[in-house]
Amino acid sequence: MKVTVKLYLIITLIVLSISSSYGQNDFATVNIYRPKMMYGSGARHHFIINGEKVCTLKSGGHLEYKVFNSDSLTIGVYAVALGTRGKLTKYHVNVEKGNEYYFKVRPKFNSVLMEEIEEPVLEKKLDYRLVEKHTDKAESLTINIESKNAESNSKESNADKLRELKKLLDDGIITQEDFDKKKEELLREY
Repeated sequence: MKVTVKLYLIITLIVLSISSSYGQNDFATVNIYRPKMMYGSGARHHFIINGEKVCTLKSGGHLEYKVFNSDSLTIGVYAVALGTRGKLTKYHVNVEKGNEYYFKVRPKFNSVLMEEIEEPVLEKKLDYRLVEKHTDKAESLTINIESKNAESNSKESNADKLRELKKLLDDGIITQEDFDKKKEELLREY
């Protein structure tokens, strides 16, 4: 029992202390908002980015999509209401790393209209529980484990590293596979 608790604590601590090697200029962020509205609120909007189904947004939803591998996206969107699928509408978006892009979608008869906007949609028009975070990052990430300051570098425990790694997983920066691989490495070092 003591070994299990100790192992759990070590894993938890390591997850919270790993830092990512990516900076703000390594990706572009595309934000797609579906503000709360009465008209068409029962329909679900389905998003396909570069040929892959990414998510479905309800009224009040927000998709945050980080783009690492491309300078353009094809975003397909369609609505489904009462079991009936609307027309797929495609949008082509050029992106530049280090920038953020904002789009708002709304229902339009038998389709969905998406328009670029200058600023994020106000929080009061969104439901914070309906945020979807995705990325086009398919290949494995290289995770650098660094101490926040040089003095504590030797004192940093694997538990702290694992804790930070878990945070990266929860934020969608790394995949479950990357998390499991790094966790195994850290536990072997212990």
